[in-house]
Amino acid sequence: MELQFKSSDSDRLEQKKEMMPKEKKAHKASMEDMEEKLELLMQKQIDHEFENARLYLAMAIWCQTNGYTETAKFFSGHALEERKHGMDFINSLIVMEMPVRQPITKEMKGDYENLEEVLVDAVDREVMTSIMIGKLHKCAIMQGSLLSRVTEEYIEEQYEEEQLFKSILNLFKLHKNKDSLASFESQIGQLTERTGKYMIGKLPDGLHV
Repeated sequence: MELQFKSSDSDRLEQKKEMMPKEKKAHKASMEDMEEKLELLMQKQIDHEFENARLYLAMAIWCQTNGYTETAKFFSGHALEERKHGMDFINSLIVMEMPVRQPITKEMKGDYENLEEVLVDAVDREVMTSIMIGKLHKCAIMQGSLLSRVTEEYIEEQYEEEQLFKSILNLFKLHKNKDSLASFESQIGQLTERTGKYMIGKLPDGLHV
């Protein structure tokens, strides 16, 4: 009968040494993939922020053209805020010496049937932004990137923005049912300068619905 011998401790040590370079290479490749993914998500976020700016400017123009001057002011101000977001992300990449390219934006919708369609689209856009910044933040944390400090702050800000837009849409629906869009415009005009930590505007007390 042929005897079966187990590997000695020294044999196992040699095998482990042989495996270590492979494991290191695999870990390095994984980190490089994660870094590439983070750069891609960051650039997509930048593109998205500048697209938001274009969209809200288009909405402001539509509102102004159709007589909703106060709502136009709100979207005009928010367009500037979105552009600032994009520039903040660009500057973060530059400081960290990560690759940066010029933002790529697509043509945004500029024609609407009514004000409700404008507000619904704006809410949908904010929800999409929340999802994207969440994925970016998760990736930054997994890589242990300092970008996670930037994205963490923007997650909090984005939550406020999404809730603000939803409140405005609900406020519109309330006044729409009462056939008092003039009153809606008046209350949008009462949006104050940011009173929260981030908000470009905040519905006055009693206007959240």
